[in-house]
Amino acid sequence: MNEPNTAGSPSDPAIEAELLQRLRTQVVPALGCTEPAAVALAVSRACEVLEAVPEKVLVRLSGNVLKNGMGVGIPGTGLTGLPVAVALAVVAGDASRGLEVFSGVQPGDGERALAWLGQHPVEVALARDVPLLYIEATVAAGGHTARVVLMDSHTRVVLVERDGQIRYRAEDSGAASGDAGASGVQTTFHDTIRFSDSVALESVRFMLDGVALNEAISREGLARPYGLEVGRRLVDLATQGLVCRDAVREAMIMTAAASDARMGGSMLPVMSNSGSGNQGLTVTLPVIAVARCIAAEEEALIRALVQAHLAAIHVKKQLGPLSALCGCVVAAIGAACGIVRLLGGPGVEIGLLEQRMSAVVRDMVGNITGMVCDGAKAGCALKVATAAATAVQSAMLALQGLAVASTDGIIDDDIEVTLSNLAAIGREGMRETDSMVLSMMLAKSGRD
Repeated sequence: MNEPNTAGSPSDPAIEAELLQRLRTQVVPALGCTEPAAVALAVSRACEVLEAVPEKVLVRLSGNVLKNGMGVGIPGTGLTGLPVAVALAVVAGDASRGLEVFSGVQPGDGERALAWLGQHPVEVALARDVPLLYIEATVAAGGHTARVVLMDSHTRVVLVERDGQIRYRAEDSGAASGDAGASGVQTTFHDTIRFSDSVALESVRFMLDGVALNEAISREGLARPYGLEVGRRLVDLATQGLVCRDAVREAMIMTAAASDARMGGSMLPVMSNSGSGNQGLTVTLPVIAVARCIAAEEEALIRALVQAHLAAIHVKKQLGPLSALCGCVVAAIGAACGIVRLLGGPGVEIGLLEQRMSAVVRDMVGNITGMVCDGAKAGCALKVATAAATAVQSAMLALQGLAVASTDGIIDDDIEVTLSNLAAIGREGMRETDSMVLSMMLAKSGRD
C-alpha cells in the first residue's frame, strides 16, 4: 500500500476536520431524483405530524425545485411528476430515512398511491419570493392541518406546525459566506488536494460504499430499458464497431446507464454529492471507469474519489444548491480532478499535483461552462454522458500539459478566481435564463 505524501498535509487540524465532515454530510445515499424525494420527505413528515392520512395536500415550491420535479420518474411507480411523488409519500413514505424516503416502498404501493391520488386533491404551486431551495408541504384531514417547510438544503427542516401551532422552528444557521462550512472554517481548493493526499485511509474508506451503490445502479441501467437507454445504446454502438470502448467511452456508458435508471424510477439508491444523485453519479463513475481500465489499487481509487467529491463540493458551495447551470458541470469538474489524481501516480510531489489540478480545472471551465439545467428528466443521461467524457478527456490532456490560458474568457491564473467566475455565471449571470426555462416548462405543462 502506498503511503500518503504527508509533505502536503493541511497544517490546520480544523481544516482536516471540516473537509472530513463535508464528506460525511454531503456524500450520502439517496433514492430517486433528489427534488421529488425532498418533496416527499416534507409531505411524509407533515403526515406524521397530522397523525392521519391526509384528505388533501398543498405543496408550494421554489422555481428550481418545481423545475427539477416536473418530468422525472418516481421510484416504484413507472410514472413521472410531483403529484405521484406526493401520493407515494402519503401511502409509503418514511421521513426517518431522509432522501431515501421511498426506501420502504413495496410492490403494490405504487397502485395504492395512484388510487389515493385519484380520490384526493393534490395542488403543486410555485412559491414566489422564497429562497432558491424551498419546499412547503401542507396536509389536511378531519379539520386538522400540518405544515412542514424545508429550506436551503434538501433535508433541512426549518418549520413544523400543527393547526397553526409551531412545533419546531430552526434557528438561523448563520453560516459564513464563501467556502465555509457549518463550523465556519474557511477552506481553499488547494486544501482539498492536500487533504486527499494525506488523510488517513481508514477515515475515508466509506468512499467504497459509493462505488458499490453507483456501480450497481449503472449495471441496472444496462440490464433494463430505463428512460432513453443512453448507456445501452452506446454499448450497442460499440458492439457494431462504430465506437470503441476506451476509457472515455466506458465513463460515458457507466454514467449514462446509471442516470437512465435513476431518472427512470429505479428503486436502487445512489451515492449523492451536495444533495444531488446525478451529481454523485457524475462525480464518481468516470473516476471508477478509469480506475477499472487501469486496474488501479484500492487506495488510489479511494483517494481519487475523496478528491473528486471535495472538489465538486467546493464549487457547489459557491454556486448554491440549485441554479440554471446544470449540476453535471460542477460534478464533472470534480471527476476530472479525481482522474488527475488517479492517473498522476502515487507519491507525486504536491506542487506538481496542484499544478495539474489547476490545469484540469481550467480545461473543464473553459469547455462546458454554460450547460443549462432544464429540469430533471430522462434526457439528463445525455448531459451526464457528455460531462463524463469531458472529464476523462480533460484529465488526460491536463496530464499532457494542456491548460487553457488565463487570457481566455473567464479563466484566471488563480484557480479560486476561475471557480468563482464559474459560480457567478451560474448563480447570477444565468438568473434570467432560469426564469425563462421555467416559464417554458410551465407553459408546456399547461398544454399537456
